[in-house]
Amino acid sequence: MTRPALHATGISYAVRGMRLLDDVDISVASGSVTAIIGPNGAGKSTLLGILAGDIQPTTGSVGLGADALGSISVADLARRRSVLLQQSAVAFSYTVREVVTMGRSAWRSTDDAADDEAIVESALEQTDIVQLAGRDVTTLSGGEQARAALARVIAQRSPIVLLDEPTAALDIAHQERVLELAGELAAAGGAVAIVMHDLDAAATHADHVVILERGRVVAAGPPADVMTSEILSRVYAHAIDVVEHPTTGHPLVIPARTRFAR
Repeated sequence: MTRPALHATGISYAVRGMRLLDDVDISVASGSVTAIIGPNGAGKSTLLGILAGDIQPTTGSVGLGADALGSISVADLARRRSVLLQQSAVAFSYTVREVVTMGRSAWRSTDDAADDEAIVESALEQTDIVQLAGRDVTTLSGGEQARAALARVIAQRSPIVLLDEPTAALDIAHQERVLELAGELAAAGGAVAIVMHDLDAAATHADHVVILERGRVVAAGPPADVMTSEILSRVYAHAIDVVEHPTTGHPLVIPARTRFAR
């Protein structure tokens, strides 16, 4: 059996006696998009931080392929995984192009550094910010800053990509483009994990879904198998309908609303 690109076993994390994650197992496979979903406080961002190596778990282990996460040097880790955090605003007056170029830092003094300029230009194009390349990043809107941060991650060209709510500040067209980009990275062989709040987008764009509730995995598998009305309604404490999309056949996730109920 092929080892997943990123895997964690028995992950628990506690702060001041409060357990935020409890015995979590998760695998992120190459060639797929894994969505991590769950209500506020479920532990999604904490889990992503542990997978990234930014947070040390209280118990459990994380591996990148055959290597333990803790055995990988900082420079090598930066080449093997890239991370987009929820809060990714830049406080200093760099241009957008300079911010995106920061994604190439891990590749300095390597053979791949020769392609830096072309890679940065491609990342700007993929995130639709070529026209913003010369702008001071602190003058951008929240959505534009989010796309610049994503471009930096894309420019990093790592085989594992971890994204924490990458669509939160974006309009619908750019939300869809970001999720399409995630799918393209996976189709090219990348392993992509995304923390998401939009359940319908998760059902549409993810190949694998992990549902967290109060720090524990309550379901994991293909969207059609685990994103059921019963499971989602219980986890989110709100009635949620799941129906088949008439065109794509994917699950269509709709919160029950009573305003116009008869």
